[in-house]
Amino acid sequence: MDITVAVKYRGTYGTKGQYVGRMAVGLYRLPDEADKDASPVPKFVGYSPHHLQMPNTDDHDGQMIILHRPKHRPIKPAAYQIVVGTTTPTTYSIVVTSSYAEMAQPVVEAKIEEALAMQRRVPHTLKELQVQYSPRPS
Repeated sequence: MDITVAVKYRGTYGTKGQYVGRMAVGLYRLPDEADKDASPVPKFVGYSPHHLQMPNTDDHDGQMIILHRPKHRPIKPAAYQIVVGTTTPTTYSIVVTSSYAEMAQPVVEAKIEEALAMQRRVPHTLKELQVQYSPRPS
């Protein structure tokens, strides 16, 4: 499973003009409540490549991207939390996208079984077609 958090932000207008937006964003994996040995503290996950970040200026909105691409897979299902902190009045929007892949072996086995079932139907289907399209005596 991969998670991407995209935050677009901008400062607001105040009595002295526009305040430039400044913020920090973190993605945390919440602890498993069923596991009594797990740490009760949320774990910081993900990273923010420098080339995907853009500060808020007078000319354009700011952007922060957090990517969560775990090395060890598959990962157990879990709850995640996004924490946002700002130092100036800031408006922002958050878009979270996620993708996952199924284990290949069970999917391949299911498709093989489906193909074998269709193959077993071929003789019966040919007989049905022969009966349906055979010439009728007049």
